[in-house]
Amino acid sequence: TSSTRDELLKSINVSHQELIDNIPYLSNLLNTTFYYDTLSSQKPYGSIKLTNSVWFQEDIDINQELINSLSSSFDSYLFKTDFYNEKYSQNVIQEFIRIQTNGIIDNPVDVDPTSLMLLINNLYFKDCWDLNDGYLNNNRQLFINEDKTTKYVDLLEGLYYPGKVYVGDKFKTFYTKTSADYQLSFLVPDIDVPIFDVFTEQNILEMANREYERLNVEEKKSYMTNVLFPEFNATFDASVKTNFYNDLGIRKVFVPNIADFSNINENIPLFVSDINQKTSFNVNKTGIEGASVSGVTVAPISPVPEYEIINDTFIVNRSFGFVLTKDKNILFF
Repeated sequence: TSSTRDELLKSINVSHQELIDNIPYLSNLLNTTFYYDTLSSQKPYGSIKLTNSVWFQEDIDINQELINSLSSSFDSYLFKTDFYNEKYSQNVIQEFIRIQTNGIIDNPVDVDPTSLMLLINNLYFKDCWDLNDGYLNNNRQLFINEDKTTKYVDLLEGLYYPGKVYVGDKFKTFYTKTSADYQLSFLVPDIDVPIFDVFTEQNILEMANREYERLNVEEKKSYMTNVLFPEFNATFDASVKTNFYNDLGIRKVFVPNIADFSNINENIPLFVSDINQKTSFNVNKTGIEGASVSGVTVAPISPVPEYEIINDTFIVNRSFGFVLTKDKNILFF
């Protein structure tokens, strides 16, 4: 109800009405198929897809008004299952996630048999670097791992994009782009600086919103930079409950008898027992394919011609952080 909802909305700095008003924009942003034109038709080459689903314990009554709102306003799938039958519900939910993420997330899902409701968000993304060719990976460099071990790897060579490498406090960043104009930004720490000392929440947000210097008017220079970066796969699978509690200040929902979800069921006190996140993000010479699953368990520009063009290369040759954005909205990091 109001106090619980207000705490959730405060954490993302929006009102309930702003959230409702912006759902069509978010739905369009996160549900798009990318096409290329042929002589006779358009053919898909990638997509981004967000799927919301709510799973209810089959023998409890749910407020019909809430069900209608989830279905119409939030475009959610609604399912009933038997959480007490842990193996059955786990298999059904895992298969649903596997289909929605194109097989990227296919490992077992943790199901609490005491759950009364499970909210799941699936985000799937696939895009390529170039519609004709991928990025070449014929630039061999010595790569330094976080533990100081080294190995030679073939780095992908991105296209040149407007801007100059940003030099921050103990790190540098720059970006490359996909065919559908999604921006993959890299953060590389200075030598002997641990990646997690600089791959912080503040720097991630700044990477998503950074405007790179493109022109030096006084010196009449226009900057163009490309990124050399390795193929990689990043995965994450853990509870993020403490992140919501400590970092976002969302607390009431996790406390029994304080969390108020009476709009779901007036007779059964409910609270959020856990929030889990699974992510797999793969980058190779063809492009990017990634998926993320969140589960909330509820229990009882072009250069100016007259300027000298300064070309540069940003080399990702040691442990790094990355952020994938679209219109400054963070999708993966």
